[in-house]
Amino acid sequence: WRCTELGECAQEDDLNAIANEMKQANGIIFGAPSYYATVPTLMKNFLDRVGRFVNLRGKVGGALTVARRSGSDTVLQELMFFMYVKEMIIPGVYMWPAGFALHPGDIRGDTEALKAVKELGKRVAILGSRIRQHSLPWMDDPIPSQLRPAFGDDWR
Repeated sequence: WRCTELGECAQEDDLNAIANEMKQANGIIFGAPSYYATVPTLMKNFLDRVGRFVNLRGKVGGALTVARRSGSDTVLQELMFFMYVKEMIIPGVYMWPAGFALHPGDIRGDTEALKAVKELGKRVAILGSRIRQHSLPWMDDPIPSQLRPAFGDDWR
């Protein structure tokens, strides 16, 4: 609970600097490869840690992934679930922002994926800029205590 109480991470590493960048950003695109058909441990750890103290409510977010064959849907799902619970705004794009590759550099051959992620980036940037200029009316409303998300360690 220390990070939640402080409003920043209590550990001495780079997370607070990254969190400050996230707080200043108009939009954030989360990207992770698919290892063993799910989000990698480092990304999951990052989401779990930053999710405890960073308010991303009303920020625009996007997700993208690269997989060999399977797991891209699971990675996108994990990243989007994080954005949903953090009350971010996720613009749609005409196809999954997921690419397929086996070796480093192979992704350059997946032209459909490259077009999709470029379009996602444009939409996140445009929407994020517009929301910064004209904030949404609900962004600063307090969350009723009975609607605050409960985490697995809230039983204490």
